[in-house]
Amino acid sequence: DGHRGYLLELLLTKLRFVALTGQNRDQEGSQLQKDQSQVMRASQQEEETASLQVIGMSATLPNLSLLADWLDARLYVTDYRPVPLTHRLLCANVIYDTNLHPIAELCDKEKMSANDQDGVLQACLEPLLEGYSVLVFCPTRARTETMAVAIARHIYNIGNGTGNRQQSSSSSLRSAVRDALDGAALLRVLQALQSCPAGLDKTLACSLQYGSAFHHAGLTIEERDIVEASFRSGIVRVLVATTTLSSGVNLPARRVIIRTPIQAGGKLLDPLSYH
Repeated sequence: DGHRGYLLELLLTKLRFVALTGQNRDQEGSQLQKDQSQVMRASQQEEETASLQVIGMSATLPNLSLLADWLDARLYVTDYRPVPLTHRLLCANVIYDTNLHPIAELCDKEKMSANDQDGVLQACLEPLLEGYSVLVFCPTRARTETMAVAIARHIYNIGNGTGNRQQSSSSSLRSAVRDALDGAALLRVLQALQSCPAGLDKTLACSLQYGSAFHHAGLTIEERDIVEASFRSGIVRVLVATTTLSSGVNLPARRVIIRTPIQAGGKLLDPLSYH
């Protein structure tokens, strides 16, 4: 975050200064206390040196080795993940791996909704039916709202049997969609948003009642907190957001969909934001 980077630099500089000051005091003290035993001097140095210990963690910094050298710190790097991360590319209903080799089709073309030509709605539906949550990133605020409403409409059509003929004839699919959503909990979230000073956003109310919500800087802090908490607790199953959500927010999601690598202003998605 370029707006707060200088604060981190100032903090690290102060910590570095304190650490160097402590080291200088250790050296002066050792010169004045030569008459003390080797054991006493070693134990005192360990205690004074250990008076300041800073542990920093980052998943995005590209120059960790340079930062570690400047801080005179030990660097530990690991690629361990408690949940494996798999990268896939979806294009024209075909799923590709990172080498652009086709793996499988997302679903039968006959089951594709007429409003889901790129398969994003179906890609959101699969984890929802399995009891998991989905995070979708869009480049602009307007796109997040449009996509959240489209996902909510897709869920509504399937749950009420008003989609295409294949989906309308599947009573098991309708039941699965209804069971995946907690209507009472969603109603409580709507009531909480209604009590906010800004009131309940009409577009958010339209999508949220079917388990889909959007998140961007146009919402108030209270609204964003409620939406994040609802998604974290599993009440909101699909959250559509701009890339600002990825900064400092850790949310559980079975599947993360990046709608397009082109961000607002025609810029490519920042690799640090992606990772």
